Amino acid sequence: MNAPSPTRDSVFTHTFAPDLSAVGPLRADALRVAVKDLIAVKGTLTTAGSHAVERLAEPAQDDAPLLAGIRAAEAAGTARIVGKTNLHELAYGGDGMNPYFGTPPNPLDPQRVPGGSSSGSASAIGFDRADAAIGSDTGGSIRIPAACCGVVGLKTTWGLISNESVWALAPTLDTIGPMTVPRSRGRPVPLRRRPGSRDNLVPAVRIL
Repeated sequence: MNAPSPTRDSVFTHTFAPDLSAVGPLRADALRVAVKDLIAVKGTLTTAGSHAVERLAEPAQDDAPLLAGIRAAEAAGTARIVGKTNLHELAYGGDGMNPYFGTPPNPLDPQRVPGGSSSGSASAIGFDRADAAIGSDTGGSIRIPAACCGVVGLKTTWGLISNESVWALAPTLDTIGPMTVPRSRGRPVPLRRRPGSRDNLVPAVRIL
């Protein structure tokens, strides 16, 4: 588990310090995972990148089920959640700009937009503030910022990964997927499949 921090910038809406009493010792190469702020993380608000949503939000009572694989890796000391990332407000836009939380910078060119809606996730990876991120994609919200920021993103098959406790844009189209970098620090991102799938864990996504 992680202890919330008041630190906020245009990339992260929340950051977390590792709670070693809960997760045990972390390996030096533990995967740093960022989570888009549409996804419930226990003990924190889910803002959906919106001031109005943040004002009414209550801290999540539990993690979204899709984080179970990452929590298991965290308990083993091989990963940790470093924060919740900014996004285009309500995930409704492809440029990634956010007038309330600020627009995450594009790591390739600060004069260009980062792409959206998973803008903070792509920016965090591009600036080496995370090794991987969990984003959402309805009509390009992982793929567009990945392309804009020079990282890699995967739109998974609809229904493969549970959307439970994820802020919905279009429930019949929303998917959850990983983002990482196309170089050697890209490592497996453990995402929990929806119950009833052929196995419990999405095959490791390794992009070298």
